[in-house]
Amino acid sequence: KSAFKPAARVKKPAWECYECGAKGEMKDLIGSDGAMACYKCGSAELKHNAPEADEEDDDDDEQEGEAEEKEYQKKSEALKTARQKKAPGPASKADTSGPPKPESARWPELQEVLESGDRGVDKSRQKKALEVSRSKDGAPYDTFDTVLLKCNFLTRVELKLPAGVLSSDAFQLYFPGNLSESLVELILKENQLTSVPPGIQQLARIRAIDLSHNAIASLPSVDTWDTLSTTLELLDLSFNKLTSVVELSPLKKLSQLKLDANQLTNLDGISWSELKQLSTFSAMSNQITAIPEGVGEHAVALEWMEMSENKLVTVPTNISELKKLKQLNLAGNPIKDSKIVKANEKGAKELKTYLAKIGGGKKK
Repeated sequence: KSAFKPAARVKKPAWECYECGAKGEMKDLIGSDGAMACYKCGSAELKHNAPEADEEDDDDDEQEGEAEEKEYQKKSEALKTARQKKAPGPASKADTSGPPKPESARWPELQEVLESGDRGVDKSRQKKALEVSRSKDGAPYDTFDTVLLKCNFLTRVELKLPAGVLSSDAFQLYFPGNLSESLVELILKENQLTSVPPGIQQLARIRAIDLSHNAIASLPSVDTWDTLSTTLELLDLSFNKLTSVVELSPLKKLSQLKLDANQLTNLDGISWSELKQLSTFSAMSNQITAIPEGVGEHAVALEWMEMSENKLVTVPTNISELKKLKQLNLAGNPIKDSKIVKANEKGAKELKTYLAKIGGGKKK
């Protein structure tokens, strides 16, 4: 044997990322148990290193370690497949270790927010809103910056990114992360999303969600909206590909609901009897054939209703009961009663007067 002592071994990192080469300890990862990902690029393709063994055990354990590594890789692939089928769980404890450093972010806009308030020391001066509007391809906006998910002080986030960025696992599997307890307003319009991010159901304080101008064809289950029903006040799903909104039935605190330019034929699922605060409703440019009777019966706070460019042939006479209604746009509908059309052209007051007359009631 050589008389020279072997050099001291460098401790291996707990994990290494196959995608970007990042490495670190388990506390650096983002996500939840069974769905961990690289904090830098969001990839779940990780190599996990076994804890260091004592030197005298190295020769005995070498083959066993190789076998364990292969078995771990198989399990990791299985976990990845499984987590793609379910919504992500709450952020892991590793994500709550403290605010991220500005230099860890890749988006300049996020770095600026993290720099504010003396790098977060002065909470009163720290910025609480982030807007990133970069729809053209190109680094660093071609991938999702997962550092955002550690910013538990943000109340407003607006993102407009190149196609596919918000459809990636880095966002879909791990959003909202630490934003779950702080976010009040989320704007994700014009991102070519084909589905609603499953993580929205974890937004405990959310009041406004804008998912307009995407390609969403269906909504998450009733359970998701039930979770949001106690806080959500504004929902914009306009300019998508929805054929039904029945899943929205739990929502009862909405003051604004926008469903323009979808493929709706009815308004089934909207709980008019529960929506005591709804002041603005818009569903223009659909294929809706009737305004539900429930609107006139229950939408007591309704002021603005936009129903132009649909397939309405008549209007419920109980619309005349809506005291606060200031505007009801019915242009571009095949309404049979020409007097309804003429009255509507003159304004909501004239329309309600005529509807009350033909309905045998009194305009409110």
